[in-house]
Amino acid sequence: MNIEKPLQLLKGEHIHSIDYELQRALGALNETYALFVQSLSRYDVTVTWHYYKDVRAWLGKAVKKSKTICWISVWEGFFKVTCYLPQRYRDKVSMLTIDEEILANTLQQDSAKSYISITMNVHTQKQLIDLDSIVQLKLAIK
Repeated sequence: MNIEKPLQLLKGEHIHSIDYELQRALGALNETYALFVQSLSRYDVTVTWHYYKDVRAWLGKAVKKSKTICWISVWEGFFKVTCYLPQRYRDKVSMLTIDEEILANTLQQDSAKSYISITMNVHTQKQLIDLDSIVQLKLAIK
């Protein structure tokens, strides 16, 4: 069985208009992404895109003041959002009412690490409800 690995987009270091390339890469997901960014703005969270040499890709960094809320990357057919939370909040994460598979994958992570990551591959607007719950938790913790 040959399962294709998703292809990460926005890999070119010398992109001159990230807004244009982001819109092009997102394609049909533009509206969903725009709604996500709009939902973040309700919490005074802003998203900026930069090229990161260590991952050789453009990543969106969602920030409130100096606190990083989540990271965003664009893949073929979806955009990926990852939030990192300290392990001490594992119990609060377990109480989130989000997609069961995402929650299970999150809670199966090694508890010896100092951070736990919650990652969502966003394909539909319906998933923005789960993302909002995750963002609210991230904003609530110190």
